Amino acid sequence: MLYIYSVTISPIIEEYICRGIIFKKLSSKFSFRLSALLSSIVFAIPHFNLSGFIGYVFVGFIWCWYYQKSNNLLIPIFSHALFNFTTILIMSLKG
Repeated sequence: MLYIYSVTISPIIEEYICRGIIFKKLSSKFSFRLSALLSSIVFAIPHFNLSGFIGYVFVGFIWCWYYQKSNNLLIPIFSHALFNFTTILIMSLKG
């Protein structure tokens, strides 16, 4: 059940909140870089992974860029789902 949630529901909810609401609102007032950085930090915090914090901020920043360039929230949602799927697959193969 966790795998299904991580690949389907989580990307939709997280991208809607972090990119669709937070980034969109910030980018109407601030530069892309600042808006992407702040929304990516908000994205990273709930993952509760201090050692992976910078990585979460980085992928969040990339997904902001995808959203900005495409103006389509489905692009970061699908990328996020693929990222989660790949991460789970690699972790499963490692044992």
